[in-house]
Amino acid sequence: RFSQHKDDHTITHYGSKLKIDQDRNIKIQQENNLLLGKITHIMQTTGAVDNLNYYEKKSLNMQQRQTELLRISHENQLMLQRLQQCKSHYNGKSWHQDWIRTMITKITANCVLLSQ
Repeated sequence: RFSQHKDDHTITHYGSKLKIDQDRNIKIQQENNLLLGKITHIMQTTGAVDNLNYYEKKSLNMQQRQTELLRISHENQLMLQRLQQCKSHYNGKSWHQDWIRTMITKITANCVLLSQ
């Protein structure tokens, strides 16, 4: 009798363990099928990820930054007008003539060196 009871318990234990293993295998197979479906879909399409953010970005100091930008732009316009109205203290013609004299001096110095 004792051995009969032990055998019944062992058979029941193996039966429940087998059922647990079967359930686990079924769940794994279902998850594998789900993943296979996703991979198939990715391979058939472009595979792009939809991670776009559809919300509008908000800045806490946007108004202050725009006001500062307008102020700086206005100051720059005033500065440009003042610079355009000023007469130059430098004479561009004399600079050009001085540059020509310097170039002639360099060229003649090089010619003298080459002729020697």
